Amino acid sequence: MATLRLKTTLLEVIHVWRSSLPEKAVARSGAPTKGWNTLINRTQRRLKGTEGGLWTRQARHSRCAVSGGFTVPNEMRAVRVHEVGDASKLRYEHGVPVPGPGPGELLVKNMFSGLNYHDTYTRSGLYPRPLPLTLGTEGGGTVVAVGEGVSDSRIGERVAYLAEGSYAEYSVTPTHRAVRVPRVVSLRHATCLMVQGLTAHYLTKSIFPLGPGDVCLVHAAGGGGDGVAGGADGKEAWCDRHCAIGEHRQGGVRQAARRRPLAGVQGPGRGAGAVAGRGGQEATPNGEGVHVAYDSVGKDTALHSLACLRPRGALILYGNASGPPPDIAPLALAEQGSCFMVRPKLHDYMEDEEETAWRGAELFGHPEGPHAGEPLHVLEPVLHATMPLERAADGHRMIEARKTMGKVLFEV
Repeated sequence: MATLRLKTTLLEVIHVWRSSLPEKAVARSGAPTKGWNTLINRTQRRLKGTEGGLWTRQARHSRCAVSGGFTVPNEMRAVRVHEVGDASKLRYEHGVPVPGPGPGELLVKNMFSGLNYHDTYTRSGLYPRPLPLTLGTEGGGTVVAVGEGVSDSRIGERVAYLAEGSYAEYSVTPTHRAVRVPRVVSLRHATCLMVQGLTAHYLTKSIFPLGPGDVCLVHAAGGGGDGVAGGADGKEAWCDRHCAIGEHRQGGVRQAARRRPLAGVQGPGRGAGAVAGRGGQEATPNGEGVHVAYDSVGKDTALHSLACLRPRGALILYGNASGPPPDIAPLALAEQGSCFMVRPKLHDYMEDEEETAWRGAELFGHPEGPHAGEPLHVLEPVLHATMPLERAADGHRMIEARKTMGKVLFEV
């Protein structure tokens, strides 16, 4: 039994060592990478033999279990919410049960968890959820166990994912909400881009695919950023056009050039939303209105965004940074010029593994095959701060006070 314990420990050390290598070192490894993978696979096969069975049966009566060579404890640390309210309601707790992966799910040992404005809505009760709950919707780490219907070969993969409960040492995510991270991309980078990067991708590639000559308006809030302006300005990849930006305060993704400020827009409460009717078109760079307005601010800017549309334009409301947007009557869309309006959710654009893999490959590069490790360099994250998970309440206070200029990550 002592020998088996040693094998298990060595296997974990190998996985941790491989995942902690700098990207350049991993990219240069070549043949050694194959050798290490062979060693890992051989050790896993031995652990699944007779000795592995003995260890697993013993683990049922201890405080841990072994899955694919990884030791998974029964308890973990996590940030929990027992009652809705301000940031003081966040509790950093020990002894929280580790969730088990169900059919089609992955259990991920988190290295990072991303802070998003959506988390403050859940904590405050704007988005009701059953309590108590583990907060968080975005994370990055290593797959340590899989549920029914998922291949064991996924154990050991580095993934970034979108799923509830990421403010914890371990989280469960459906396979179609997890993106495999290529070896040349760090988990820190990947976690930064999951919400902001995928949001930019589905808004500018699926909801309203931007093309050459298209003009768009982006109303975005600071505090982590939403990434749309960066995605829209990816001049070597996604589109080639001018983008007008009305800012609260931009953050989260480095912005490329080729933007024009929107005349008269200074941010919510300081002029935004003052334009009424078709006259808002005159404030746009070409005086003809924009093809599409992406608005994540909501209450203070939604009517202004509508006023800036040209006939048959599209208003996309995807956030509530200043509060829920006002009700917009169908007649108002007709009077603006037969315009369209939609309030989408990112999860509805990650319906299956194929769609999610496509979006992930365009953000991070292909994880395998002849083009493995060739990131497209569309978005470059701006990291405002990395702080320990136990300081989650401080992170919430920062983002709500608009004190961030970039992404905030919690290190687990």
